[in-house]
Amino acid sequence: MKAFIFALFVSLSTASSAQVHLEAGQSYGFEFSTLPFSYDCSECGFPIATAQWNANGNLFDVGETVRATFYEGTLDGPELGHADYAVTGAPANQSQVTFGYSGAWSDLAGAVKLTMLVGSADLESLALWVVPSPGKVYELSVPIAAAVPEPASVLLLIPGLAALALCLRRKRP
Repeated sequence: MKAFIFALFVSLSTASSAQVHLEAGQSYGFEFSTLPFSYDCSECGFPIATAQWNANGNLFDVGETVRATFYEGTLDGPELGHADYAVTGAPANQSQVTFGYSGAWSDLAGAVKLTMLVGSADLESLALWVVPSPGKVYELSVPIAAAVPEPASVLLLIPGLAALALCLRRKRP
């Protein structure tokens, strides 16, 4: 039983953080139906929508290119517009990238998609800000979770199950 508890502890303590890894051509999209009011901002006087992707460590390397696409409704709806970001100089340990689109999401609902055009990135969180009218800021921050377990996590489950089987086999007379 002690071996089982030890194997379970090792499996859980060494699992990697939830994030999404994007290679060239892959996308991550997020849809939202509302954003909570955050704060009053007297100097925020124009309608704008902002999406910011965050990572632990350097998000992009030299030569990598990413595109943020804004949608008013869902990811299947018509595209409002997009913005590209290309790293041309030496990155300064950049852990976030921010895109803005004027006039989007005035109803506090919409969608945004990040697509890797060149290179790869590990995304950990997404922050959205909307200023639909002068002085009011609405925002939401969400962690980005991978849709399936990472291979390393699944591989750590195998020794744990083997230790459990061994413990159970030793208990039988």
